[in-house]
Amino acid sequence: MKDGHLYSLGFMSYCSHDPAACLIRLQPNGQLDYIHFEEGMLSRRKKSYQFPLRAIQACLDHYGITLDEVDVVALDFMNSRSVHNTASYYRKLVGDYIRAKLRLREDQIHFADSHHLAHAYTAFYPSGFENAAVLAIDGLGSEQDTHTIFLANLADGIQKVYSQKGTGIGQLYSLITERLGFEDGEEGKTMGLAPYGEAHAGVDGSLPDLGGTYQGYCVDYSHLMQRQPTPRLRINIEKCPSKLDVYSPRYARLAYKVQQELECCLLHLSREIHARTGARRLCIAGGVGLNCVANEIIRCSGIFEEVFVQPSSGDSGVALGLAMVGIEEAARRFGNRGVDWRSSQEAFWTYAPIKFDNSELRNMLAVQNVPWYPAETRAVAQSLTEGHIVAYYEAGWEFGPRALGHRSFLADPRSPEMKAILNSKIKHRELYRPFAPIMLAEHFTDYFDSPVTWHPHMLYAVRCRERAKHDAQTIVHVDDTARVQTCSPEAGRIYDVIVEFHKLTGVPILVNTSLNDNDEPIVMTPIDALSCFLRTNADILVVDDIMVRRNEICSTDVLLAAAEAYQSEQLRKYTDRTLRNLLDFSTGVEDINSFLTRNLLSSLYARFNESADRLARALFVDESPSDFVCLITDTYHLDIIRRMATHHKKLIPFSETLLLDDQWTSLGSIPENSYVLLYNLSVCMRDAEACTAYPALSTCSSFYQSSDRLVLMHSKDTSLDELVAQIMDTYEVNTSRNIGELFAGVIAQEFTRIYL
Repeated sequence: MKDGHLYSLGFMSYCSHDPAACLIRLQPNGQLDYIHFEEGMLSRRKKSYQFPLRAIQACLDHYGITLDEVDVVALDFMNSRSVHNTASYYRKLVGDYIRAKLRLREDQIHFADSHHLAHAYTAFYPSGFENAAVLAIDGLGSEQDTHTIFLANLADGIQKVYSQKGTGIGQLYSLITERLGFEDGEEGKTMGLAPYGEAHAGVDGSLPDLGGTYQGYCVDYSHLMQRQPTPRLRINIEKCPSKLDVYSPRYARLAYKVQQELECCLLHLSREIHARTGARRLCIAGGVGLNCVANEIIRCSGIFEEVFVQPSSGDSGVALGLAMVGIEEAARRFGNRGVDWRSSQEAFWTYAPIKFDNSELRNMLAVQNVPWYPAETRAVAQSLTEGHIVAYYEAGWEFGPRALGHRSFLADPRSPEMKAILNSKIKHRELYRPFAPIMLAEHFTDYFDSPVTWHPHMLYAVRCRERAKHDAQTIVHVDDTARVQTCSPEAGRIYDVIVEFHKLTGVPILVNTSLNDNDEPIVMTPIDALSCFLRTNADILVVDDIMVRRNEICSTDVLLAAAEAYQSEQLRKYTDRTLRNLLDFSTGVEDINSFLTRNLLSSLYARFNESADRLARALFVDESPSDFVCLITDTYHLDIIRRMATHHKKLIPFSETLLLDDQWTSLGSIPENSYVLLYNLSVCMRDAEACTAYPALSTCSSFYQSSDRLVLMHSKDTSLDELVAQIMDTYEVNTSRNIGELFAGVIAQEFTRIYL
């Protein structure tokens, strides 16, 4: 506690594609405020899996405190409640070395009950609801959770109702996204491509059915995929060979089918939640919550009276949820009181409460003899009517991945050519991806159709009316929807720009897309904005009160080089300072190369050998499963244990063996007193919905725990002559070879082929 304030710092305790940090301050009067930074916006690396070191330091700098002065550091976990090595099998990188060396005290650390609980905090408390059901749904949460359902109210807090492990829609959507040729974290591209597949039902015969098995709160895809933490598709879908082929009927239809399944899944869960809890309101968070098409379908369904989706539903928002969990813990520890979330509703911001100094931008423009003008609202709007593309930067960055008018490219939506211009000239991205509108809230019903007219966070794909198709062609997607943002005076000067554009054109809408190049995070600082403006060929740059015209820059290359050099130097200096501030480099600390080498070997063992060794011990050394009558397995595992039995010179310790498909529909075929050696069913048979439906499961046991990797034992068809020749060439027979050469040569090559 410092000066009567309590501080809670939140960040994820394992690698994330959207690393972030959040620091909440609880003031003596009971009011909350906070600051949140995404690591990628600071490091200028998108989907980097970096540790949020700079984000943590930026949070501390905002409040002028040190890491030692933070009362609670709130973390989630993967499998183990640990700051470091929260899951033994994922490869340890430099970020894990940084995490292990953080100057944290044991008494500061507090673990949230789960990753999904942190999502739930971000979904419920900012919603403004008195009570609600909460659905946290993503690719992977703590202990392989796929989705979790909570009931929440302001009086009693948030209570878990159900959690599913195993195979969920989030992971299936990601696996299909990968088959389409997109990268991890690019599920939004699949959503954008999906409508192009609606007309291609004729290719359905060549594509698998992606429908799930619905059992109450459980939505299972074990017939289609293998679960975390060794996920893969069990169905044969060739990866899209090129970016151009993704437009073909087959791959467009695949995107359509997985989007349809996601919508069916969420509607099923929504109906089930409403029927079983009686909740009238629903809050959603987790990466799946960023699917704005599904969000609008849920809201239009009428299942719930109100729906709230967290604007930062992905992993970057988890930092806020963790800090919220932590501030409750800090209040209990140091104030013996709770947090009054009801009176803290106004604390949750859409735009960060920070304004960057733009003096360095002014200096850089002056050195390069680049003229700039006052950014008058009327002049900005007039430029847009003339077809110019404006890189628009206003104080306070957006919370979440959507551009909300403070870090945006703006353009005239009336032009039929504007979408192609933006894609080729500015964003350098796929032509099928839609552009979003930002508009005056008071005109929403003139252009769009939705049960709700207030859309401040661009989280719903609403239906376009004919007037939108006529007046704003650029923002209408192929399925006649638009991911709209409504704007009010509270949004800042962007509202005034749209008002002026409306006066000039009669259209209260602008094209609004994020101020970044393809594969770059949204910009944060004025120099970031300048650099992005120069790389993307926009016509005008607006940074707060400064306006720059591209055609008045003598050499964009020289100015860009100066901007990028400044960015690199600032990043280097800030990172150096941060490392020295936050890490413990006391004498005798382990060398980083030693750390990486040791952890590479241990994580490879955990990923590829640990489960196999444990299975061999369970069946042929400890023989504990012999108490069970029947072994339930499949041909994959049966082949492995037969080879193990040969190695150990023992028989398989079961009198009966039953081969089943490793999927939910096999649960009813498992007899009492069975030992189950199936990867997906190991978690299915522990599911609350499954145990209710199939009472025999209570008498059974399984080899796999939820956190286990799949047992792997690589083999290939080799003739006896080949085996003899291979053995003859080793140190066992060939006296010119030694064991060191074998490991350095043949084994190293095989290791690389299989594992790396």
